[in-house]
Parts: sequence; structure tokens; C-alpha cells
Amino acid sequence: MDKYYGNEAVVKNYGVASYSPVIYYLQLKEIIAKFKPTHVFLLLYPNDCNYDSLYLLKARYSKTGELLAIPGPSKNIFVSNLRKLYVARYIKMVYLKLKYITMNLGKTKKIVDGIVEEEPIITDVTASYIYKIAEKLKNNGTRFVLMTVPSKYNLAKKITDPNEFSKKWESWAKKNSIDFIDLTESFKKAYRENGQKLFFDGNIHFNEAGHSIVAEEIIKYLNTYKFKKSP
Repeated sequence: MDKYYGNEAVVKNYGVASYSPVIYYLQLKEIIAKFKPTHVFLLLYPNDCNYDSLYLLKARYSKTGELLAIPGPSKNIFVSNLRKLYVARYIKMVYLKLKYITMNLGKTKKIVDGIVEEEPIITDVTASYIYKIAEKLKNNGTRFVLMTVPSKYNLAKKITDPNEFSKKWESWAKKNSIDFIDLTESFKKAYRENGQKLFFDGNIHFNEAGHSIVAEEIIKYLNTYKFKKSP
């Protein structure tokens, strides 16, 4: 967010499916070079920790150990065209689901709306890169704010879990002096009091109602700051 005038803001959305903090860290160079945002909000999903570890397996580093790049997918024309086919994407999705089920046979699973919700963990890799992001933005004069996706399983089952993903990251953020917006309580209120559906059926992404709650919480957060209008 690079400008904020009373009730108006200029917002840039850098969210991309399958991206995670390691990729965001690399994006910062481009973001900071193009404009100077007042705030950056990062929404963390439970599966982001797994993505980070996978991305770093093929990462490129400088001689001093600085992360330089994450190689993208092959530019092979056949593979590129195959990715565009719905059937190919569907087969890959089924394969990944079967692989996940096989790897987790015998483990206790949290299943809601036909999906398995990953266990709430904080990996050293993800924590370190979120901290690096916060520090880079701080040095740029930008406020970094962390948010996490509430547990769809706990909402559906009306469970209050002190160890859920959101609570763990909230504690981590506090220890590292990083601003954190807790979405869990507002989601609970909307879900339990009003019976609102806040996620799309069959996945963990917010629907319009869920996004509205996130927007409201961000506005509440921004209203705690006084922004000067540019001349």
C-alpha cells in the first residue's frame, strides 16, 4: 500500500497461487525498486511452510549465501502446452492428492469439506524468511504486517485450539516485534453467530465473505495510524 488518504488507499496485490515467503523475499527487490509502500500485508497459509522447503531445494545462492533465485518450470514447449490442458492439470491434482494420502497413512487427519487440513507448524525456514522480509521492509521505511489463515477445521468443528496455526504465529510475531492481525476471532464470530460461509467449498481459500472480513480487519489496523495527505 503506497498511499493512504483518509478513506482511500492505493493497493497493489502481489498474491500468486503457490507462492510462499521464500518467493516473496525475492519479490521485494522488485517491489522496493518500483515504489515505496507504507505497509505490506502478508497472508500465510499452513502449506506455505512446505512450499518454502521445496523451493529451497533448487534455489541459487551467491558466494556469501544470499538467496538469488528460484528456477522456474521448464521452458520445454511440450511441457508448457501440457500445463495448459485442463485434463493434465486435473490428473496432476489427483496424483498429488494420492501422494499426500499415501505419505500420511496412519496419521491423525483433520478433514473438513473433503480436504485434509495440514498440521499447524512453524518451520525454521519460513520463520527466517519472514523475519528477513520484515527487516528489509523496515529498512525501507515500510511497516510489515503478518496475518494467517484461520483453521477451517476448527471453525467447522467449533474447536478453540490454543496451539492452532494462527496462535503459534501470533506468538512468534510478538517475540520478534512484528505486527500481527489476528483473523481467527473475527472469523469465529461471523461463522458461529451468523452462520456465514467464509471459505469456498472444497478448498481453503476465502470466498467473498471471508475476504470482506480480512479487509475490515486491515482497515481497523490502518485506522490506528495517522497518514498525512500529500500536497
